[in-house]
Amino acid sequence: MIRRALAVGRKVVLRSYALALLVVVGWTGYTAVAYLVRSVFRPVHVPSRFLSWQTALDSQALRTGTGQGATFPRAPLSHYHHFEHGFQPDPHNGCTTSGCHSPLPHRKKLETRAFANFHATFLTCQMCHLVHDSAPLEAAWIDLSSGRVQDPPAMLRLTAELESISEKLAMRPVGVRAGIGEQLREVLRAHGPDALLEHLLARIETSEPGSPVWNRAVEQLAGELPDQTPGEYAARLAPRPVASDYLNIAARLRSQAQEYLAAAPGSPLREQLHKKIHGALQPQPDACLACHGGEPPLVDFRAVGYPPGRAAQLRNEIIARQMQQIREGRPFYIPRILEGADGNRRP
Repeated sequence: MIRRALAVGRKVVLRSYALALLVVVGWTGYTAVAYLVRSVFRPVHVPSRFLSWQTALDSQALRTGTGQGATFPRAPLSHYHHFEHGFQPDPHNGCTTSGCHSPLPHRKKLETRAFANFHATFLTCQMCHLVHDSAPLEAAWIDLSSGRVQDPPAMLRLTAELESISEKLAMRPVGVRAGIGEQLREVLRAHGPDALLEHLLARIETSEPGSPVWNRAVEQLAGELPDQTPGEYAARLAPRPVASDYLNIAARLRSQAQEYLAAAPGSPLREQLHKKIHGALQPQPDACLACHGGEPPLVDFRAVGYPPGRAAQLRNEIIARQMQQIREGRPFYIPRILEGADGNRRP
């Protein structure tokens, strides 16, 4: 009797287990198929605020900075590249404020336009599109807020300070701390709020110069600074004659642009005004290697404030050579950007 009861109990347990397993497998299969059907035929719509930029990126917004925050906490899901910072507009650039050109005007060649537009964030149009009779070109920085000539940007001065930090630290450590702190504050004013740079500033100003904490903060700053502030100088580099008369040139360009836009499309007057505005310009600027490898270079990077190490790197920029190959229609081999000037691979 007991054996029969145990046998029946075992059967009940086994069948209950099999039934439970069947229910689990069936429910799992149903859930998987239902999810597949919903994903294909009734996809969930992602809210637009996650798909698109939460800022204005049209030409007018780029000209004035309207609708742009200082930083972007994340890139939208529809965009591949991470984009952290807004565009610094030049309110005195007559080419763009006249309404003729976008602040990021290079659009024709898909392969190189991003590099050209990157240069437009810290160079005036005249740096590349004016015909220059000699090299190196005498150039100067223009303050974006005033449109007047200024000293080299704080970003470059701070980079130079960090390059020569060991020598200066041995001579006057307290002065070095004050110099780095002051210049980093200037960088933050030009760059906008940045949690990492602000944290490093606090560590540098609250620790003893030459101490392990201070040294680590300075070392981290030297490594992070170029990545945190790419081209964000709150200034533009221009040929010296242009920089000295930048406001008048901008006003003249805006006036000429108004006349041009008011003329009938295709009319002789409009054609005449177009030639008048663009007569001294070269539509196809100098090649990349004019600045990044040519002799003599079009721009003397040391003379415009770049520190020695960075100037040497810019004079022999590998990516510039790759861009030059693309412009000339030659093959572009991605692994080449990992090689040094002597052809040896970088570690």
